[in-house]
Amino acid sequence: MPNDSRKYVWDDISPDNPVPLLHRRRIHGDRVLVARMQLEKGCRVDLHSHENEQISIVLSGLLNFFVGRDPTEEVLLGAGEVLHLPSHTPHGVETLEDTVVIDLISPPGEMGVDRQGS
Repeated sequence: MPNDSRKYVWDDISPDNPVPLLHRRRIHGDRVLVARMQLEKGCRVDLHSHENEQISIVLSGLLNFFVGRDPTEEVLLGAGEVLHLPSHTPHGVETLEDTVVIDLISPPGEMGVDRQGS
């Protein structure tokens, strides 16, 4: 492959489990972090915000994003739908059925779920 290009296979990337019911594989680039997450029904990610811009792409399943502080707006997302979260936007998630999501985080860094603990 030319230059520093690199091919990845999701199944070859070691997963981690930052919170119960969430299994994640990550690719770290210079300017973006890509995370493929499998969230089991009932998974919750607490309300949080971060400096990073985030784009969440739902590949399969159904989840509810809570966006904003008080009161939060609920945004239902299913397969083929995408949510853009600008920098510093408070958000959290509840998974309504088993769901697969791709998150793009820029600039790359800690994801909000990392601060939630396991």
